[in-house]
Amino acid sequence: MQVLESVKQFFNPLFDTVDEHFRDFDPVVRPANACNLRPAYIIIPFFLMAVIALGTGVFSHLFVAIFGMIYPSYMTFKVAFVLTQALTLSDSQLCK
Repeated sequence: MQVLESVKQFFNPLFDTVDEHFRDFDPVVRPANACNLRPAYIIIPFFLMAVIALGTGVFSHLFVAIFGMIYPSYMTFKVAFVLTQALTLSDSQLCK
């Protein structure tokens, strides 16, 4: 039991920091209050699971799929905006 208390005291500053950062984030605070837990006890396990899943490659397909879709979409809108801006500038210069 003494070992668990020393581990808890060792990680207590980390838990305090996480609680401070997420104190206004309702999707974490509500379940934590409902279960009488600190928000850090919910955030840290999810963070560790995400890091392990990324490290083992479980999330690699998900990230490739998401970024493979988001980046081309972003570039499409960026290029369309630049072309629209260039055409607007050239039209205004033609009117002079």
